[in-house]
Amino acid sequence: MKLIDKRNTVIKVLVEKRDKYIFASEILQGNEDKITKDDLDDILDYLFNNGAISYKYLIIDGTETNIPLYRLSVDRLLLIEKAKKLNVSLKSLIQQKQSGTPAEAIGDTNKNLQPQPEIKSFSDMFTITDWNKYLDALTECKPKLLKKENDNYTFIGNQKTQRGCIAQWFKYLKAKGIIYQTLNRQEIAKVLSNEIVNFSIVGSSIDNETEFYKTTIHKQLEQYTNNII
Repeated sequence: MKLIDKRNTVIKVLVEKRDKYIFASEILQGNEDKITKDDLDDILDYLFNNGAISYKYLIIDGTETNIPLYRLSVDRLLLIEKAKKLNVSLKSLIQQKQSGTPAEAIGDTNKNLQPQPEIKSFSDMFTITDWNKYLDALTECKPKLLKKENDNYTFIGNQKTQRGCIAQWFKYLKAKGIIYQTLNRQEIAKVLSNEIVNFSIVGSSIDNETEFYKTTIHKQLEQYTNNII
């Protein structure tokens, strides 16, 4: 098995233990036929040197030992893989991350400017695969704007005062490159109206930012999506 394949095994285990520090032995457990201890040391060194994992030492009875515990930085791993794929420097992608662009959308500027096929659904709009979290955020804010049932979304906010919040959120997602930047207001409004039950909006409403959205809704949505890896 190639070392890169073994590296993918290590990453898979770390992702499954998301946000937890784990022992190196937990990575090997059940994978002994795929990866050796020496390979694991090489892979952990590679990931650490690229900033994709962090570690701390185990503390027993208040005393620090020399036993490391590892945790994967998923955002940094995404940047490393994108830098290789796009043949650009990791530093340039890190700078984009520091500017506030989500890691999954970083480096996709050229992709976002390419002509896209007819946009009919949410999955057609987004430049990323785990796009549901950006809709789920609208089900978790206070007041809740959407309700989710069996992967279908229904508008439950105030028809007169809160419909525009949905449009403003998608305007923000477009600016961040999370939905295609070639989409015009009419295309965004059409998908929102077709995909969200009990919801209808026109393209011109995309630009009508309200004080309620700015002061009450936007920060909640940002915090929710930033906390979801």
